[in-house]
Amino acid sequence: MRGSSTQSLFPDLDDTPTARDELNFAEFPIALLSDRPAEGVSELVFKDQITDKSSGRLVERRVKVLGIDPYGLPNSKDEEILLGLISLTKLKTDFTSRELRFTRYELAKHLRWPTDGRSYRRIDEALERWTATTLRFENSWWDAEDKEWKDVLFHVIETAIIGRPHVKGKGGIVTVQWSSVAFKSFQAGYIKNINLQFYQSLDSAAAKRLYRFLDKHFYHRPRLEYDLAEVAFEKVGLSRDYEPWKVKQKLQPAIAELEERGFLEPLNTDERYIKAGGRGRWRIVFVRKSAVPVKAVEAGQGSESPLVAELVSRGLHESQAKKLVAEHAADVVTLQLEAFDWLMKGKSKPRKPASYLFSSIDQEYALPDGFTPKAVLQAQAEEKKRQLADEARKRQDEERAKRLEQQQEAERRGKVDAYLKPLSDAKRKEFEERALAVGPAELVEAYRKAAAMKLSAWAERHRYILFAHVIEAAEAQAQPA
Repeated sequence: MRGSSTQSLFPDLDDTPTARDELNFAEFPIALLSDRPAEGVSELVFKDQITDKSSGRLVERRVKVLGIDPYGLPNSKDEEILLGLISLTKLKTDFTSRELRFTRYELAKHLRWPTDGRSYRRIDEALERWTATTLRFENSWWDAEDKEWKDVLFHVIETAIIGRPHVKGKGGIVTVQWSSVAFKSFQAGYIKNINLQFYQSLDSAAAKRLYRFLDKHFYHRPRLEYDLAEVAFEKVGLSRDYEPWKVKQKLQPAIAELEERGFLEPLNTDERYIKAGGRGRWRIVFVRKSAVPVKAVEAGQGSESPLVAELVSRGLHESQAKKLVAEHAADVVTLQLEAFDWLMKGKSKPRKPASYLFSSIDQEYALPDGFTPKAVLQAQAEEKKRQLADEARKRQDEERAKRLEQQQEAERRGKVDAYLKPLSDAKRKEFEERALAVGPAELVEAYRKAAAMKLSAWAERHRYILFAHVIEAAEAQAQPA
């Protein structure tokens, strides 16, 4: 119950068939597919590119997973434990507290693992790794509260205090404190249900990883199409050393398992893989089976989001609003809200506003002609401001350079005039002939060209430059070594 200050240590966990998955963690792998990394590997890197719906620009996202000795990198079982911990936090505190208290028995029972020493050691090892592992999301962490992509560097679990069963009165209670970054996302409702029993029944780690990623995106549409390499390398975590034919071979068992279990619609090879432009480029297609074994949306999920209130205030029922917020990314909902408000201020108002708003989010309508998102307007204003600042800076630089040039020219003229003044006409002519003979070729050429074109002012300027150079060279040569 939200607002409760205590946590029951032994709730009836068998009545909770669904777990919770944080949507940033479902988007990119944050653990190994295998139990052990290759020798010397202490870092995982995943990246992709997406189109920012507010600006239309291509954005690169990157995730780094940094492990340290002696704990190493998290693996697929550690991810399963992480799902269990998120679920227990929801069940016990309804995300009102960053601190979670539980026993190993309790977590193992929730995960439907054997309640024995091996499972408990496995839980301890996972807590050690998650506490030691650093995650770096570069332009890839969606902050559902602030509604923007962010760069974040954090540990999923900030601290883990592991009580030992043999300590009298302690009962082996484990106290975990989530990082503020992860917990903020939980509270903002950027989580979804995941059928834990179905997830655990999958045999391969690749199938589990693919299930989490696709289950997140099937909320938006029943057919998904991606770059094959991106799915295999950046979403599932297969080795990047594989050629396209090998990628298909390695990915096929996971796809086949999800087809057999009724999550994916079976497709033949020509339907599953589409040749894309460029050598070795392929697209991969996934279609969700109409009768899926996964409960899509929990009633009331995302109810803490302020977007629910925004939708209700525009005529939607609360259940509709909660469904939309649970099933769609916050930036999609926000953008369609902006477009809806813009339409309502114009002449072409929807005849049934609430129905239109629901459908525009649920089906992700194209933005109406003439509408410009606030983010784009802000970006345009910032770009205009930057351009004006650049122009002002450029003018200042040009004026400064012009003053400096005028100053240098005045000094040059003064030096040449002072040198020539005491000379007779014959000596001056002799000096000019010598300057044309020994001066730098480019200066002599510029002077002769200006004189030939009868550009007196320009010729005079080049004449002074040439003379000054010859005088300075002569003075430098006359100085004692």
